[in-house]
Parts: sequence; structure tokens; C-alpha cells
Amino acid sequence: MKILITEQIDEKGADILRKEGFSVNIDLDLDKEGLKKAIGEYDGLIVRSKTKIDKEIIDAAERLKVIGRAGSGVDNIDLDAATKKGIFVTNCPGGNTLSAAEHTIAMLMSLARNIPQSYESMRNGRWDKKKYVGTELNGKTLGVLGLGKIGLSVAKRCSAFGMKIIAYDPFISKEIADEHSIELKKMDDVLSDSDFITLHLPLSNETRKMIGQRQFELMKPDARIINCARGGIIDEKSLYDALKNKRIAGAALDVFEKEPCTDSPLFELENVIFTPHLGASTVEAVEQVSQKISENIVGILKENDFANVVNPGMAEITLPDILKPYADLAEKIGKIQKQLVKEYVSGIEIVTSGSLNEYSKVLSLYVLMGILENTVDDKVNLVNAQRIAEEKGICITQTQKYQWSSFQDSITVKIMAKNSANVVKGTVFGDKYLRIIRINEFMLDFYPEKVILLIMNQDVPGVIGKIGTILGESGINIVEWRTGRSEQKGIALAAVNLDMRVGGEILEKINNLKEVLSIDQIILD
Repeated sequence: MKILITEQIDEKGADILRKEGFSVNIDLDLDKEGLKKAIGEYDGLIVRSKTKIDKEIIDAAERLKVIGRAGSGVDNIDLDAATKKGIFVTNCPGGNTLSAAEHTIAMLMSLARNIPQSYESMRNGRWDKKKYVGTELNGKTLGVLGLGKIGLSVAKRCSAFGMKIIAYDPFISKEIADEHSIELKKMDDVLSDSDFITLHLPLSNETRKMIGQRQFELMKPDARIINCARGGIIDEKSLYDALKNKRIAGAALDVFEKEPCTDSPLFELENVIFTPHLGASTVEAVEQVSQKISENIVGILKENDFANVVNPGMAEITLPDILKPYADLAEKIGKIQKQLVKEYVSGIEIVTSGSLNEYSKVLSLYVLMGILENTVDDKVNLVNAQRIAEEKGICITQTQKYQWSSFQDSITVKIMAKNSANVVKGTVFGDKYLRIIRINEFMLDFYPEKVILLIMNQDVPGVIGKIGTILGESGINIVEWRTGRSEQKGIALAAVNLDMRVGGEILEKINNLKEVLSIDQIILD
């Protein structure tokens, strides 16, 4: 079998493949058209972050059985197209954890002490000692957004500097946070209370541009932000405005919205420093991920070892056709719960009933996939979902109920948070129609599809009209409106299915209505 490598990996990785009898071709000069022409003769492909594997490339891959990403994120690979064609996608998260953490520390210290600026000043023949007075890390507060392996590694090292560590990650247990002397807070509180903020989140629809104008307005004027995670998490235009107007004191970026980035308005500013995506660029990290991805390729092609496969549809866990809608339902309930969580999670209870009890374990994995999606660098799938939950210290309880009711076959997911609990229950009508039938004490009946506004309001006349007017004037079509009532409390919960996402300004208008108590936008694209 033939393996194509399109980006630089350590030679030890290629040697592993050769020793296993594979023919290895390393071609670092292929553009998209060249790759499309060449890919048809290969059984395996290894890339890093530069090579984009889109549907066109995958459609041209007549023999391809596996794509290996020498690194963690797989956002440069069309996972859906690969899965539909039966191509395994594998990665090797963790191999660059220390390198990424150490680079974050390097950026943090450089930012605090103005090292790049003073270096450039001296190269230009100046001695600007007074201009580049820095700040100590000791006694400062570091805010960490995302407590995966890299985030925890950064927190551990910054504790040694005498920094106080606070963090936002709703899917990390308090026990693990306490073990590392980390105080868990809501994201807005982390932003407002920190002297330095470091991002360690995957890039997803939820995290894309999550740090924008509103978030910068929450920060201290002398706060500094570091992004060595993924480009696009920070809205670069809003960052430029915040730095230009001295809304915050500085920024350090290793990643950018578009890469390679060789021209940006940010380059004009002196209070921001840059590196060209060097987080994983150490001799040790390159060696580790090269060997690991080659071992993954060998495991998949020769040993039927799918432990590191990231496309869940390729996992060797199957359900009868009649239960596949329930697997979809379980994952969507997980996604809904994830977006409703406002505090860190202490436990998850997953309850199946009726004929689903026989498949409670695998359905629970689908729930975890939905809940944990985009909370770690790993692509969460049926193989690793349980392990990731355990690593985060989340207590999982599986319960089977034998009940006879209108909804004999159902899935209920309860998430226990610091000061609250959320319950979401769903079922399937007619063997194919997914429905959510309960959220907390409210009995509802709505489709878990596309975009849903969950609006809690006082149960008084006129609310539907006011909200409908705001949406209508904004050109947003309401597909369906369902309401559940709590007559005892005098409140109602509306589930409003929409054709498109709602912008922040529109959500704010609805939230400002005196009858509205809360609003959540649930994205199930």
C-alpha cells in the first residue's frame, strides 16, 4: 500500500511506515490541483495544518482508506465527506501539549516584559529603557478559557510564578480544578477579573469570534490577552479597536483568522506581538506526532485498530436501523444541554426507558458526544467520549426505567451544575420524527433542528406578538412556536424554531422586553 505525505514530518515517522512494508512518497510541493491528480493512487495520506482536504480532494481519492493529521485539530479536513466515502480520519492529540503550553508561557512573559518591542528597538540603534517598563506576573490573576490538557499545563506553570488562576470551563469537575488550585468562574467574570487571559479552546461555531467587542469591554484597561489556540476565536477587528483605543493593554497572537497571515492592521500596533503558529513547532513535538500518526496509520490499515479514529460514523459501534433515530436524538439532547449550561458541571445522569434500555450504554455515548463536542482539542467520538468525560472528572450515571406511558421509549438527560440542574427529555415519533418533549418542569413538543430560541417569560397575554414583531421586522421567519406552561409559577417556556441564526442585537431586544425572563439560542446545524 502507498502512503503520501504532503507536509514535513519527522523522518522517524516515515521509517515506521517503511518498516511495516508501506511505500512512502513525501511531496511537499503539491498544490490543490497537484494533490487532486495524485491522490487517486494512494491508500493513506498524512498532512499537518497547511494542506486542506476538502470534498474535491476526497472525491478524487479512489483508493484512499485513511487520512492522518499529524497534530490535534482536524478542521482542515472535510470530516463529513471522508466519512461518507468510508475514509478513516485519525489524529494524535497530546503530542504537542507541552510545546503549546511552553509557547503560551513564552508569549505571556514576552508580553509582560515587552521583549519583542525592546529587541526591535535595540536593533534600530535605540536604548529605550524607560519606554519598555514591564509588569511582574507574581500576584497577578491569570484567566484560562478552556481547561483541557494544554490549559491545565499552562495553569500549573503559571502557579509557579505566584499567579492566581481562575478559569472558565463548564465541563471540568470542581475536584480537578481544586487539585490544581484553580477557581472556576463564569466566562464574563473571568474576563473582568483577569490581568492576563489565555485561550485554550477548539475552533467551532460556538467559539468562532467568541471574544469580540462586548468581551473586550468587560476586561480591565491593563489586561492582556494571549491566543495560542486557534485563529478565529478572537474577532481580529474588535481586537484591533480594543488595542488601538487602549481599551486593553496588549495581546499576543500565535494564530490568526486566515493563515498564513502576512498582512494585518494589527501589525501596525506596538502593543501586540506575533509568532507564525509556532505552538507545536518544537523538535520534540514534531517527533512525537510524526511517530504517533504513523503508528495510527499502521494500526488502521494492518491491525483494524480504530482507537484513534475521529469520525464517529466509522467507529465499530453499531445500532439496529430502527434505533438510529434515537442515537441522533441522544446526541442532539447532549448538544442542547451543552448550550444551556451556565455553570461548571458536577454530574450527568442519562436515563433510558422502554426498549431503549438494551442500548443504554451506547446511547449514553451519543449523549456524551453531544455534550463534550468542541470542549477539547480531540474530536469526540463513540470510542473516546467516556474517556474524555472521565479525564474531566465528570460523574456519569446511567439509569434504566421500565415504564408504560405515552412515551415508553425516551431518553432523559439531567445535568447537575454548581447551583442548578437542567433536564431535557426526548423521544421519536413514527420511527423517524425527533421531538423534545420536556425541558425542566415544562412539557413541550418541538423539533430539535437548526436554530431554536428557548424563551422563558411571564405567562401573560401579548408576549408572542411582541417577540414575533421583533423577529419579523428583522427578516427572521418563525417555523414553529411551541409553549410549555407552569401555571403554579405563572411563567411559560417557548421553543421557537427558526430558519436562521439570530444576531446579538436582536436577542438583546427580545431579552429587554419586560415580560421576558431569559433567552437562549440553541444551534443544531
